[in-house]
Amino acid sequence: MHLLPGSGTEQVKNLERWSNIGLAGQFIYRVDGKKIQEPDAFPEDYKTQETCAKALTPCHSHANCIDYEEGFCCECQDGYFGNGKNCVENNKPLRVSGKVNGKLNGEKLENLDLQSYVVTVDGRAYTAISKIPESIGADIQILQILGGVIGYLFAKPIRGAVNGFQITGGLLNHTSNIRFLNSSHEVYINQKFLGLDVFDQVKVEIDIQGDIPTLNAQQSVIIDEYSEQYTHTADGVLQMSSERSYLLDGQIHVFRVEQTLKFDYCPFQKNNVGESWTLKVAKNFISYEEREQIIRFGLSNKITPIGEYDPCEEGRSRCGPDSSCVVDGTSFDCVCNPGYQKLYSGDVQACVDVNECQTGVHDCDYNSQCLNSIGNYECICNPSFEKSGRLCVPARSCRNVTCAENSECFESDEIAVCKCIPGFTGDGYSCTPTRKETCDVYNNCSPLGVCSIDLGTNEYSCSCLAGYQGDGYTCVPSQPDYVSTTTVAGTTESEPHVVLLNDFESPEPQCFNESLCFCSIGYTYNNLNKTCYYSSVTKNGNKFETKGPTNIEFDCTVLPNCDYNAACSFKPELQGYTCTCNDGYEGDGYHCQQSRDSCLFLDNCDIHATCSYDKNVGKSRCICAQQYSGDGYNCTLVAACSSNQDCAHTEECAYHNGNYECLCKEGYVRDSQYICVPNIDSCGGGICVENSECLYDDNVETFYCHCKSGYHGDGISECKVKPIGCDTLNNCGYHATCQYEESAFTYVCKCNPGFFGDGFNCYVERNCNVDPTMCDKNAQCYSDAERNFFCQCNSGFVGSGEVCKEIVKNERNFLLVNQGMATLKIPLEPTKQNPGKPIQIKPYQTAVGLDIDCLEGRVYWSDISGRAIRSSLYNGSDKVDFINSGIGSPEGLAVDYVSRNIYWTDSMSDTIEVANLDSRRRRKLFSTALVNPRGIAVHPQRGKIFWSDWDRQHPKIEWANADGSDRRIFIEVESKSLPNSLVIDFDTESLCYADAGTKKIECVQIDSRQRVTVAVNCSYPFGIAIVDNQVYWSDWISKKIERAEKYSSNRLPPLNIPVGGSGNKIFGLVAVPNHCRNLANVCQYSKCPDEHICLPDGKGSKSCVCARSIDSKEEPQCSI
Repeated sequence: MHLLPGSGTEQVKNLERWSNIGLAGQFIYRVDGKKIQEPDAFPEDYKTQETCAKALTPCHSHANCIDYEEGFCCECQDGYFGNGKNCVENNKPLRVSGKVNGKLNGEKLENLDLQSYVVTVDGRAYTAISKIPESIGADIQILQILGGVIGYLFAKPIRGAVNGFQITGGLLNHTSNIRFLNSSHEVYINQKFLGLDVFDQVKVEIDIQGDIPTLNAQQSVIIDEYSEQYTHTADGVLQMSSERSYLLDGQIHVFRVEQTLKFDYCPFQKNNVGESWTLKVAKNFISYEEREQIIRFGLSNKITPIGEYDPCEEGRSRCGPDSSCVVDGTSFDCVCNPGYQKLYSGDVQACVDVNECQTGVHDCDYNSQCLNSIGNYECICNPSFEKSGRLCVPARSCRNVTCAENSECFESDEIAVCKCIPGFTGDGYSCTPTRKETCDVYNNCSPLGVCSIDLGTNEYSCSCLAGYQGDGYTCVPSQPDYVSTTTVAGTTESEPHVVLLNDFESPEPQCFNESLCFCSIGYTYNNLNKTCYYSSVTKNGNKFETKGPTNIEFDCTVLPNCDYNAACSFKPELQGYTCTCNDGYEGDGYHCQQSRDSCLFLDNCDIHATCSYDKNVGKSRCICAQQYSGDGYNCTLVAACSSNQDCAHTEECAYHNGNYECLCKEGYVRDSQYICVPNIDSCGGGICVENSECLYDDNVETFYCHCKSGYHGDGISECKVKPIGCDTLNNCGYHATCQYEESAFTYVCKCNPGFFGDGFNCYVERNCNVDPTMCDKNAQCYSDAERNFFCQCNSGFVGSGEVCKEIVKNERNFLLVNQGMATLKIPLEPTKQNPGKPIQIKPYQTAVGLDIDCLEGRVYWSDISGRAIRSSLYNGSDKVDFINSGIGSPEGLAVDYVSRNIYWTDSMSDTIEVANLDSRRRRKLFSTALVNPRGIAVHPQRGKIFWSDWDRQHPKIEWANADGSDRRIFIEVESKSLPNSLVIDFDTESLCYADAGTKKIECVQIDSRQRVTVAVNCSYPFGIAIVDNQVYWSDWISKKIERAEKYSSNRLPPLNIPVGGSGNKIFGLVAVPNHCRNLANVCQYSKCPDEHICLPDGKGSKSCVCARSIDSKEEPQCSI
């Protein structure tokens, strides 16, 4: 598969102007089987695209292209705003969505959902982040910046100021450093905004690393109105620095924020470098909902000019090298440029280079190398990979591959790989000499070595040349002799001798002025020759140590001594670099061992234990339930009792150790399974095998068999010789590490992440990044924040990624309504020529419930007279019965087109059921505490279902997870209410419903439960639908489709019902939208076992539930 430029975006309309051979609308490729190659060279006029007419990458469809002397730029048209590459309509509401990952207060953040709704007309932004770990839920209230950045992007411009989206187009990298001045806490946040997708939604990826003050669940954070200034410090760079505060329990807490925004810019037009703007933020709303584990930020934003006086007019001359002046209120601050960080010496600060490659803050691909440079870094793909370095894919041709020394390139299976040449072994990236044959045969000595015959053994061997040391296969320069001290003429003080390192270069000093310069930690500045050095001695002795003249130990940027499973990272509280174990490992950074995953993310607790947060260890852990004891991963029953009836027949209830417990009767002992068995020459009821011994456990007061030293097993069935571990043999293969395996009772070799094998031979993990053929031809290979690769269908297609099918293109933008025996199609704006028409008529049926599968272009309706659920295409063709047995009065339908499930309420059996549209298997979710269930709606992305109940004693709307778990009352309604149909308003994340009792149309915000009345004095509303900014409902009394504006509540002229239906009542109503909403959940990509259906669990995961076949009366093999 090969994608043409602009595929899956609105830019595809420009294909007729583009080319890869310089001829508009023409593309040439070489196709050999599945291999597709671009032309080797392009014409010169194709490479030189300096005008709008020749541009390969055009402007947005709502932007104008403007030619300048040296090139061209893009500018949004009137009625739109942005940077010309991305433009959105003025005053149009926008959505921002993405994922949050990282580590905060020791708690791992994994793919938290972020959803934001922006009202651009007045600069309001509402942001919600869900699935927040319980241990830090309240703490994260402090990080209002997570919603504040979105607020800045879409702040309302005042008096000619520009907001972030006008400058960046929503394509930027935002980094922030927050230091809490009342404590040592510090947190780094990186927000990568990916611009607009094909649905005009902004995508963002967020990474959080660090620590913030901890709060309890009852504490609330208040942030008052504030202003801060953003300064355009360089081309493609915005920066700000300010102090903010928050109020907690009546006390003010101050923190400092430094932000940097990096973005692409047009170099040919005048940029506003040096200009500053003031962001005014008001109406801050912060709320943490503990039960739902959701944090919410709401704020109103305006952007204005800073005024007549610019403090940086004076400040720019006072800022040192590699720093820039930013406005801070009525004053200024000097902040380090991107790629630099502050170091302090007393009251003086300087900006020194950040080694992004050492600290791990780069975004290089897993298959690339990071190369640091002053103020920046570069990503270079490994041999046999190609592309930018930030994204590396397997090379398809050796033409683009440069292999390492002693390896060469081979082409196989459409992938070019490096392999070691004969005489060497390795993975192709690093090849070491094999020792099976002597060097006269394999010629495998080091380039700094020579192959010669050893007169003592009469065999050829490698030896290093003079000035080098090693085994001959690997040679490095010999270390120089160290001189202890030198004496400076005229003095008696010994100065430290400068040691020259072969493996490390001395860093360049960073000078604040002529007399004040800084060196990296571990180095000292020599004022005589203006260089950085480190010393082999202390002031008081000649001993060579790994410490510098200031007695500071060299950090890991100088001595790379971190554990394999650790990284060298900067710690602000230490003002230096130190080794820190990677996620999944624990230790001091120099020795890291694999740690157990938090049970919050991995279901590893015993069935008799629960997962609870333990503040002592800083993460959630397993805790045994009452009457059980153990570590939470293995829990055993505590034999508590009140009488002999509570005990087994071989036990009796007796007082023991302060409690009544079930103890073994006389003549019985407990075995290793905690069962009382006859004591006949046994060890705890068991017979110990050879190489085991009988021991007594004081804690559980029983004898047990235990394998002797050097053996392992259960002591009863076997005791095998304990194998010698790799910690002794040191025999792991390439790309493997030696780790302790509990089940094997020894150290074993395990392949590193990204590889698979037995630990002795590890191969690159098979995924779509390595093997693109795993993805469907209409899919792409992507990776998440954890570098897990997965296939995802292209725009216009749907499926698992391994299998994709095209979304059916049907007629759109109309209403469907049920009336008696017919389903009617009504245009959104009917005319005399096109008033609408029936799409299906079936005599004697009563069509009530109604919903659509927008991916397949099908409509589903319930027939309460025929006791069936039926379906057809939008045009009424291909009519089929989906279910026509085992169903009573299905009055409400809801289709989850993402998970491919349909839900319905049954007011005859008082149940709620679900069935899969593809596998045709059904499952009953609820059959209790339902009086008269009526309407139902599903939110595929949240994994939630909602339904109304006409219970005259207690009318209500309930909700639950889509798998039937966590059932709750969503809202209590008035006693006179008769809630009918429900619909989700995805624009505002609200549930709207038609109430025939109060005669109202109301919407309830799902998270805040804030209720908005859209219409009053309705006659008898039943069905409800939403199209853009209008709400439609069917009315039994007026016998029309009534409608009103969603935000203003203005009533609009109703729509007449076309002829074709039967009866006096119009029932279910549904809108067929212009396109399917871009929603997702885990069931879209996951598979369940046979006889099961996949249901979202409302927590970002899924439940595979056993289900019966619609078409067969046979019971499934699984357990219902």
